[in-house]
Amino acid sequence: MMDREKIYFTVRDALKDHPYLLKWVVLGMSDGMSLAVTQAKNDQCEWEVIASMAMNKRLMDGNELFLAEKIEELRPRSSLKWDWCVDKLRSIVAKKQGKE
Repeated sequence: MMDREKIYFTVRDALKDHPYLLKWVVLGMSDGMSLAVTQAKNDQCEWEVIASMAMNKRLMDGNELFLAEKIEELRPRSSLKWDWCVDKLRSIVAKKQGKE
């Protein structure tokens, strides 16, 4: 059974047996949405930092690992596949470390 089906049946059965729990279901939904909005806003801020640094050569040089780690952190909630970009940033870091 998929997660959404588990949630549906759990809530349905709980409310069938204990209708007074509706208040807690609605509160949980509201709190969950509030947390999702906060996370989305924080993610947007992080993506703006990445974009700003990536578009400014002076800021990007020497910060490739920082950018790769930021993208890795955000990747689970991203719509795009960032593997190539992260690999490229990590290879730049590896090349720089090889020269030192």
